[in-house]
Amino acid sequence: MSQLYLTETDDAISVFYEDKKPLFTYSSGKDFRPYLHPLYLPGSDAVLTRFRPHDHPWQYGVFVGMNQVNEYDFWCCEDDYYDAAIRGSIRNRSLAKLEENDKGVRFEAINDWYKTEGGLLLEETQRIGVPMQQIADSYVFDFEWSIRALEEDITFERYKYGGVSARIVGEMAEFRRLTAEGATEVPREGDQVRSKWVSIAAPVDNLGTWHQKNWDTFAYAGLAIMDHPDNLTHPTAWCSDGGFLNPSAVVNGGFTLQRGARQTFRYRFMVFTGVEKAEAIDAAYEAWISG
Repeated sequence: MSQLYLTETDDAISVFYEDKKPLFTYSSGKDFRPYLHPLYLPGSDAVLTRFRPHDHPWQYGVFVGMNQVNEYDFWCCEDDYYDAAIRGSIRNRSLAKLEENDKGVRFEAINDWYKTEGGLLLEETQRIGVPMQQIADSYVFDFEWSIRALEEDITFERYKYGGVSARIVGEMAEFRRLTAEGATEVPREGDQVRSKWVSIAAPVDNLGTWHQKNWDTFAYAGLAIMDHPDNLTHPTAWCSDGGFLNPSAVVNGGFTLQRGARQTFRYRFMVFTGVEKAEAIDAAYEAWISG
């Protein structure tokens, strides 16, 4: 098994394995919503995620966002896309280690979602853990996302995307997608494909060695996101466009949290080099839900 450990700064936690090989960093600085970036490929210093790309600067590696939450926007947040009157913000309140032992590492971020006028609308908890595993050409980590209504009922309207999301590097014509059922296309709007997992992959700079026999898959890498059976929308509907992948919490219908109520979603990520391998993703999924 690969040794795992955490390092902390004032506004970030990073996960490493073996002799200071990086997996990822979770940042909670005051300038942006909390996010996970960079996400490194195993055995490499190549980065899979994109941070605030010029075409969608409200995408932050692995992140959380929602539209139309009691009519407020928490997708673009401070970026001047929606009217300022509905523009909410997400800020970190606390970030702390939970676990660092022979079972793996885990940490927790508590984040506040603020209304445009500054009042607190809801509390969000993100728990991210990396179980003990042998890291070679892939690794997994778990992302638990929990939201709690505070002083009022919270309505999350139906929207084509929203919730835990990822943006990876790559060119539009080179992305590969795969669902657990074997489909290779995922509609942008997300309301036609339901699956327990979806993967996305693309060529990554400075990765691998080119050979004539692997020219069509050279430098590919990607990630799969898995949807837990206990999630509200399981099997969830997916939205994917370009390097964006989102198990949407609201594409097939919104939901309401009563004052004081909590809703939790659980996801497993698998980061891999090479092209997607359905059998490996299936095995990681079954190990997760049976654990």
